Amino acid sequence: NRALTILYPAGPKIRFDANYYRDHHLKLFMDIYGSAIERFELRVVDSSKKNDPEPLVDKPGSTSPFAAILNIWIADYALFSARSTDAAYKKMGDDKPNFTNTQSTVEVDEIRAAVGEPRTHVKIGDQCISFLFPNGTGTEWDVDAYSQKQLPMIMKRLASAAVRRIE
Repeated sequence: NRALTILYPAGPKIRFDANYYRDHHLKLFMDIYGSAIERFELRVVDSSKKNDPEPLVDKPGSTSPFAAILNIWIADYALFSARSTDAAYKKMGDDKPNFTNTQSTVEVDEIRAAVGEPRTHVKIGDQCISFLFPNGTGTEWDVDAYSQKQLPMIMKRLASAAVRRIE
C-alpha cells in the first residue's frame, strides 16, 4: 500500500482555508484521480477548542508547525501515476491560491504496518495525532523494530478505547 502525505506549514502570514479545500479542491482532486484513491483525509489543528491541550510538539509552549496535513491512500498506484499529468498538476496548481498562499511538501509513503481497527472505522470529526520524524543526513529509522515492538506496545498501553488505529 502507498499513500501520499501532503504537509502545509503554519505561520503568522500563512493562510490555509480548510473549508475551501474540503468543498472545492478535494472535489477537483477526486475528479482527476477518482478510483485511484481509496481514502482522503484532511486534518487541521482546531485552535477554536479552548479546552483542548496545546498541540503535542517537542518544544513546550510551541504550536503546531503545520496548518494542515493530508493523507491520501492510493488504491491503484499505476492508475494514480497515469492520471498524474502536467495538465492535472496545472489544474490543481491554478486552484491553490484559492485556499493557501504557501507551498506544500508532498511525499509518497509506503505503509509498512497497521494495528487496530480498519481504516474505514476512522470517521470525520475524530481526533488524530500525527508523529512526523524528520529525515536527513545521519538519520536512522528501524521500521521493522518500530512496527513489531512499538506499535503493539502503544496500542496495548493506550487500549482501543483511546486509540482505534495506528499506521
